[in-house]
Amino acid sequence: MFFKVNELMVFTFITMFFYASIPSTLNAQVIAAPSIKTKAEKLDLSDFQGSPYLKEEYQQAMIYDAITGQNRNAFIRYNVLDDVFEIKSSKTANVVEELKKSYEIHVEFDNRKFYYRNYTDEGEKAVTGYLEQLGTSENNDFYIKYAKELRMPQKAQTSLEQDRPGKIRDQSYYLTGTGNAIKPSDIDKRNILNFFPKAQKAKLKEYIKEQRLKFRDAEDIKKLVVYFNSL
Repeated sequence: MFFKVNELMVFTFITMFFYASIPSTLNAQVIAAPSIKTKAEKLDLSDFQGSPYLKEEYQQAMIYDAITGQNRNAFIRYNVLDDVFEIKSSKTANVVEELKKSYEIHVEFDNRKFYYRNYTDEGEKAVTGYLEQLGTSENNDFYIKYAKELRMPQKAQTSLEQDRPGKIRDQSYYLTGTGNAIKPSDIDKRNILNFFPKAQKAKLKEYIKEQRLKFRDAEDIKKLVVYFNSL
């Protein structure tokens, strides 16, 4: 599920080389809203199996800009591979914009909240990017980082082999922490209570049992955090 450090370095180099070889297909346009910039490039992945997006379809969302106080209702989709939000004024609009990356701007859609954060990735490298916030407790914020593994296509080397198509595979991992101290965390049913205050562990344990939470997906973490904040 996760990259090893050396594999990540190789993947990053290949991805950067691949991106550099792709020409721009959209002309840049300037618009008034300070929290938005026009999408200038589009990576052609039509021959790859899999999707670079969290969801292919555009979804209605609210964009909150804490600096200007401007909020915008738009249709968006999250390009996980490029770590950008693509925006349209409507589902049928032809102009595609790209959300400006800022710590003061966050996006809400489909009962989800995405923030641009500093964090430590699985390779123990300090990076910035979009994280979905699953909830906040007394001492921890819970996040999930969506990522994509890009496998480049390969031509057959012999007549006995076949060409191997490029593939885009889903990757994700949990993170916990606050401020700039956000780092990957293994979260499962056995250790989830370690991320909450000791005084509430008995009630949380009972709630987990009653709700049959397995923590195999992010929704179970959301449920537990909501319950914790109700105590």
